[in-house]
Amino acid sequence: MRPLKRFVPARPTVVATWAIGLLLLVLLWFSFTAASVKIEIEPTPDDLELPTSLFDFHIGDRYLLRPGTHELVAEKRGYQRLEASFEVTSAESQQLRLAMTKLPGLVRITSRPAAGASVRVDGEEVGVTPIEELPLPAGPHVISVQAPRHLAASREVEIDGGGAQQDFDFELVPAWAPVSIESLPAGARVWIDGVDSGATPGRFELDAGTRRIELRLEGYRAWSRELEVVADQPQALEPVALVQADARLRIESTPSDAQVVVDELASGRTPVELELASGAAHEISLFKSGHELATRSVELEVGQRRTLHVQLTPRLGSVELITRPDGATLLVDGKVVGTSGRTFRLLAVPQTLVIRKDGYEEKRVALTPRPDLPQRIEVELARARAPAGGGEQPAATSLGQPLVLVRAGAFVMGSRRGEPGRRPNESERAVQLTRA
Repeated sequence: MRPLKRFVPARPTVVATWAIGLLLLVLLWFSFTAASVKIEIEPTPDDLELPTSLFDFHIGDRYLLRPGTHELVAEKRGYQRLEASFEVTSAESQQLRLAMTKLPGLVRITSRPAAGASVRVDGEEVGVTPIEELPLPAGPHVISVQAPRHLAASREVEIDGGGAQQDFDFELVPAWAPVSIESLPAGARVWIDGVDSGATPGRFELDAGTRRIELRLEGYRAWSRELEVVADQPQALEPVALVQADARLRIESTPSDAQVVVDELASGRTPVELELASGAAHEISLFKSGHELATRSVELEVGQRRTLHVQLTPRLGSVELITRPDGATLLVDGKVVGTSGRTFRLLAVPQTLVIRKDGYEEKRVALTPRPDLPQRIEVELARARAPAGGGEQPAATSLGQPLVLVRAGAFVMGSRRGEPGRRPNESERAVQLTRA
């Protein structure tokens, strides 16, 4: 039986020598397989770690890292924590550039005198005042504040960021101004832009711009004016002395469209509504062609409203109409008034009589009936002739004006002396047509 060998423990120096040798081999292997990576971060972080890298030897901003994916975590006061992954290749020298984002600033926004003002930052609505600790990114911004009945306020600001607290207070200017209004006598209602806003005397808050002010009091004329109101600039108007109201008179007539003259001044045509001084007599005259002059005297009380209706008396002239053949129809102003062979009472104004009879050409006679002179009209109607071409419809122009075919032959043209409506240059003369 062979004797057992005795175990002799390795000496510490031998173990240390092997460990150092192994470490040197690993370092040698790492140095030959690792790449040099320059890491630049703006701004320089307070703390930088590569938590997933087994070895991260570095001198300054250069790191020796094995090829592969690595994680980076950087922190700096006032900036957001930076976490990034990057890829290391087998290239000997590489560079990684990163930037840290500054923390937003905390902004407090208030307004005076009105709380509850709407706040916009860079055009986006963010709430109403007061706003506490509104986070805004560092850099330039535009803050706008708007409150009802106040002018909008806007300001360009620079946000420091990094979690720093900044306060911005906006003093808002009213978009209105107080206006004091008095009247003599007092108690008049004040209408502003058509809205009843109180009574005189009073102090009224009017929006900036052009405002229309009107004072109304029973028994007095309405007073009005336009007032330019400047924001935040108080005004006091001179006391307004109201004038007793005139009366109003509406004048109508039958027939209408009569010329109205009041106290020798032309005042329009009926129907018309006029404002007249009260407590005085007014002479009113109505004129209309073919009618008698009508006059009235009117006196009205303060503030009275009245309607005056006047029946105008027509001026008529007698006109006897004789036609050959008899039984023709007479039209005046487009209305049938009767048939020939009788005397008509017509309005004493220039007019045109239209005479028609079936189978005969229409005849028109211009005259002015006269109340003091009876007139007699004798008309000989010509038989209607068929239009050219034998058609049943009369020929007409492109505008629809009827055309009458005049046959070739001799006839007398013009008007004889004494014929109603005859003009001085309308003498009779013989005419010879050689063709139709």
